[in-house]
Amino acid sequence: MEAFLLIYSIKNKIPVTGKFNLKAFLKSLKEGFWTIIAPVLILGGIYGGFVTPTEAAALAVVYALIIEVFVYRSFKLKEIFSIAIESAKTSTMILVLISAGTIMSWVMTIAQIPQTVGQLLLNVPDSMVLLIITLVFIILGMFIDGFSAMVIMVPILFPVIQRMGMDPALFGLLIVLNTAIGTNTPPFGIHIFAGVSKFNVSYITMVRALMPFVILSLISLLIFTYMPGVALWLPNLLKFFS
Repeated sequence: MEAFLLIYSIKNKIPVTGKFNLKAFLKSLKEGFWTIIAPVLILGGIYGGFVTPTEAAALAVVYALIIEVFVYRSFKLKEIFSIAIESAKTSTMILVLISAGTIMSWVMTIAQIPQTVGQLLLNVPDSMVLLIITLVFIILGMFIDGFSAMVIMVPILFPVIQRMGMDPALFGLLIVLNTAIGTNTPPFGIHIFAGVSKFNVSYITMVRALMPFVILSLISLLIFTYMPGVALWLPNLLKFFS
């Protein structure tokens, strides 16, 4: 991925903003202190048992509002309403897509399509199982949100990967990568529409910009799928030292 970004930058003559400067780095670190605290506050609250993930999301909004208004002063309190309207427009578009995906997932569940797929995989060679799982999650990600895809398929596929002897950590990694690829892939990848709304560009422009990254992600997916040691070297290293 880094090699592609380097080649892309050279090809499109993206200017270098400047060389590394320790003084500027320390200044940026100081200015970004309150931003750095945000994930510490959120994750610390969740893992410390002080808040639920939903409460942490609300806490993050309140924290960001306080910091932006009173510390960075990037906007004033009277501008909150107009910002909320713009956020609502973007959220509404995404929620409509999620709603449609939820309906589709409900129909699939009623039709017992996931259960049928799970039963078929029990009689398929292990090498083909990985390919089928990959295709299932990518295709689902093209039409529904990643969370719905996981809720539908993970309980059904987990016994299959246990029979194969696959590491659950690898299974989780592959699912996340698969759904990420799917949600960035036409025709209805939810991240495409989020990008269109955020950057105010056409659907075609967004798809063309995403395609190189989708292809690189597919290459990474194949490597992780058929060379699991590459994906598991860090977890295995942590197990070694624990």
